Amino acid sequence: MAKKKVDILLPDHVMVEVVTRKEMTIASYRKLLESDKGKGWRIQAYQIGVYSPGLREEVK
Repeated sequence: MAKKKVDILLPDHVMVEVVTRKEMTIASYRKLLESDKGKGWRIQAYQIGVYSPGLREEVK
C-alpha cells in the first residue's frame, strides 16, 4: 500500500518553533551543548521529576 502524502498548509516562509524531548544524562547534555553551540540552537534542560514530567508515564 502506498504511503499517503501529508501536505502542510503553511507557506515556506512562515517561522515555526521545533521542540524535541529526549532523556539523557547531564554528561551527554554537556556534549550536546558544545557540539550545537555554533549551529544556532538554543538548548535548555530540566531535571526530570523536578521541573519536567519526563517522557515516562510516571516519575519514580
